[in-house]
Amino acid sequence: DGRLARARGSESALGRALDNVCDFAFLAMFFHAAAAIHLWSDAAYGVVARQWPGANQLPLIALMISFGSYAARAAVCAVVVTPVAPSPVGRAAGVLNYALALVGAAIVSFSPDRSSPLLVEGVMVVVALVNVAAFAQNCGLLARQFSDQRT
Repeated sequence: DGRLARARGSESALGRALDNVCDFAFLAMFFHAAAAIHLWSDAAYGVVARQWPGANQLPLIALMISFGSYAARAAVCAVVVTPVAPSPVGRAAGVLNYALALVGAAIVSFSPDRSSPLLVEGVMVVVALVNVAAFAQNCGLLARQFSDQRT
């Protein structure tokens, strides 16, 4: 974990990369499993699933887009040997992804009938939109990185 590495003074670029990959892998597996059981939206009661049958994959798709843009930006920064500029929206997306995973785990644990579909759908859509915003910010930061290298 990054916090442990910083506390012990053993922080490294490889450790940061592995920490991000592990976060992505954990969330991707959880979001995939949640989609498989129609946790976020069910066609019987869900508004989003009635409009789009793949609605339950939305958190996973948004996570992949957001993380993919971050990984591309980190790779470019590694090649040109510059630090990865922080992405405040990306950071917020990361926190919200874990919050959505916690909401999903709580629903599975304490409300197996998933009795609050509109709340769950709303949270799912907001988290997906923040991930898309993180993608946009990462693209902007990447474009800025390229323009800074040209000057």
